Amino acid sequence: MKAGIAIFLGIFLIAATSIVSGVTTQTSLDDADNSESMVLTACAKCHGIDKVCKKLGKKTLKEWDRTVSRMIKKGADIPGDKKDTVIEYLFSLDPESKPVCP
Repeated sequence: MKAGIAIFLGIFLIAATSIVSGVTTQTSLDDADNSESMVLTACAKCHGIDKVCKKLGKKTLKEWDRTVSRMIKKGADIPGDKKDTVIEYLFSLDPESKPVCP
């Protein structure tokens, strides 16, 4: 009986871990897709996306924070609750990253 309960609990924990991991991965992918979309639309609305592309891999996280904050003050359409996600997305990109860099 105890062995059966232990096996059940083991299987349950493995299944629960897999489900949570899949949700976290999907959320991360959704955040990346959403950030990509916001960068491509919000940044390109006022200037060419090439301006962003030239800075990829060169700015620190703090520098991206200052830039994005300044752009939001100037009217960039990035919701406040998505600001940090966009900053982290820009910081994570390598120079010439597609699709930000054509």
